[in-house]
Amino acid sequence: MHAIKDKGVSPENMDLIYKALGTPENQKQTIWLENSGHVITRDLDKEIVFKSVQSFIQSTLNSLK
Repeated sequence: MHAIKDKGVSPENMDLIYKALGTPENQKQTIWLENSGHVITRDLDKEIVFKSVQSFIQSTLNSLK
């Protein structure tokens, strides 16, 4: 996840981090947040952040069963 309006970390970094992760491609995704700045958990898109993290954790737990 990265905020397009982030002034602290350039949005181009998301692609670099994504490519550097050792996680299989089918288990990775990118989420662009259009209405937030650097602190995505406290900004306008925070509900998207929370729901996305919850969904990721739930799907990870389900895959362990």
